[in-house]
Amino acid sequence: GIPNTTKAVAQFILYCCLVVTNTFVRSDKVEKMESGDPYTTGVEMEELPPENEMTFEKVQAAATPKQPHSSIWTMKLWYEMVAEAIGTFLIVQLGTGSVMSAIFTESLVGLFQIAAVWIIAVTIAIATTASISGAHLNPSISLAFALFRPSPQFGWNKFIPYVVAQFVGGVFASAINLALYYSHIEEFERKNDIVRGTIESIASAKAFGEYWSVPSSWHALFCEAYGT
Repeated sequence: GIPNTTKAVAQFILYCCLVVTNTFVRSDKVEKMESGDPYTTGVEMEELPPENEMTFEKVQAAATPKQPHSSIWTMKLWYEMVAEAIGTFLIVQLGTGSVMSAIFTESLVGLFQIAAVWIIAVTIAIATTASISGAHLNPSISLAFALFRPSPQFGWNKFIPYVVAQFVGGVFASAINLALYYSHIEEFERKNDIVRGTIESIASAKAFGEYWSVPSSWHALFCEAYGT
């Protein structure tokens, strides 16, 4: 940066220039009053607004850099939210898309093939968004960072925007998958005599998310927390 001595000298020179300029302007006003200029007649020197006079303090204030706006809704945050939405979209669209391919079209066989697609989906999502938003791509990850690793880059002030972006990306991805596999889902339900809204419809709904097969919801909660 510029040394403080150099700044002080530059400010003093600027102050002197402003004082000289102000003196010439005031002298010009006096000459116009003496000549009877209709725009300045009756204006006394003492009536000049004191706030228009330049002082050394005003020069210093003008030379001091202004602090950035404190609002969190900056363009950088919008970029981060878009990145989180895109990354979550990629994971959900490709990951659950592989499950749908296995259930409804039988184009994927076995857990290994489905897991391989999930690995590719997560890798692509992280590589795409890590440099912009940190690639949280999951509300649980954002919560963990806010609780245990808050930083100038991410804290509680960004938690809600990140989670909203992740939900938007995930819901939009599920809507795309529903549109892509709609006819296959209907055929699957027709073949297996599934009526939507009944307990049997879990067989088709599970492609969009997780449905537990353990005895209680608390057991399912523990499994999800441990797995995450």
